[in-house]
Amino acid sequence: MLRSSAQPNNKSELKIADERVALPPPQSDSQSLDRSLVSGIAWTGGTKWATQLLSWAATLVVARILSPSDFGLRGGGPNARKAVAGRVHVGWEIATMPVEHISSLVSSVTPGIFSAVQHDIVALRRYFLGVLEGLAFITLPAAAGLALIAGEFVPVVLGPQWLGAIVPLRLLALYGGVRSIDTVTPQVLIYTGNSRQSMWYSVIAACVMPVLFVVGTRWGVGGVAAVWIVAYPLVVAPQYRLAFRVLEMRAGQYFKTLWPAVSSIAIMSVAVGLVMVALPQTLAPVIRLVLEVLVGIAVYGGMIAWRHRARARAFVSIVREHAL
Repeated sequence: MLRSSAQPNNKSELKIADERVALPPPQSDSQSLDRSLVSGIAWTGGTKWATQLLSWAATLVVARILSPSDFGLRGGGPNARKAVAGRVHVGWEIATMPVEHISSLVSSVTPGIFSAVQHDIVALRRYFLGVLEGLAFITLPAAAGLALIAGEFVPVVLGPQWLGAIVPLRLLALYGGVRSIDTVTPQVLIYTGNSRQSMWYSVIAACVMPVLFVVGTRWGVGGVAAVWIVAYPLVVAPQYRLAFRVLEMRAGQYFKTLWPAVSSIAIMSVAVGLVMVALPQTLAPVIRLVLEVLVGIAVYGGMIAWRHRARARAFVSIVREHAL
């Protein structure tokens, strides 16, 4: 009797009892979410690999096509080619490592920022411009400063045998500054559901730029370095056009955000240039280098503290808020 009373008395009760059972969510939604996650990871990884491939291509073109004499080396053969590859690697590291480290540090914070506001275009645009401005405050003066003092930096730090690397180092330093602020835009595309487009833009750049590097070898290593400055912004322009459309902003807002750093760098460059002219040529190169660096830091830091202190503090607040 007890067992039969526990069972439903009719079909209606059986139906009600069955409806009380908690069913799992439809597998189609779960599978769709998994596919979206895997696709996002794949597109993001493809973007990183394409960017790395572009750097490798530049090194390979310079090391294989240009002659050792373009780098101030005599002779030929495998040893000379190895020396060329070594100089290309060292020049690339010096020109890009400082700004790349800074931008990587900031980029480790931005995913948390952008993912939190990915559905709020106004907030996303505000944070994007804030991070962009902060990176420009730090990386652009470092890149411009290295380009300015390369004439003293190369013989003092690397030695007189590296004098042929002064012009490429200057150009690559400027590219390093551009590349440092370029890292923010793909992240916006990734966290707004445009990771696939971001990857394909990077793949296109990885295919087009090596061809332009080969063309640039006609003018030596300086021609290859100039390709980074002239052609790279044009190649990635479609990516920026998409980002501006996603953020509902105009290109003028982007460049206006960079103006505080760029204008301060212009004043710094004038000051350092005057110091270079005023210092006697008989002064020890290492002393000239130190004085130029100190003047550059003092003038640029003074400009930021005087004209743009509030905007610099706003960037620091963003980083602190989302890094803790």
